[in-house]
Amino acid sequence: MLSYIGLAGVCRIPMKLFEISFMGVPFTVIRYVVSIPLVILVSELLGGALARRGFEMSSPGDPARDQRTA
Repeated sequence: MLSYIGLAGVCRIPMKLFEISFMGVPFTVIRYVVSIPLVILVSELLGGALARRGFEMSSPGDPARDQRTA
């Protein structure tokens, strides 16, 4: 979930077109090659740290989530 949110912010098509037109293709490729693994790594580290502290992430339609909030 955290990876999806972070990558959705990094991989926007209008931003990609803007970067390519002003900064060039090499810059855009390098940014994606560096950004995508970093977002995945940080989200895994953050997810692990939160899990060790007892936080749980669940989907909005998860029945177990509905029971915990009731």
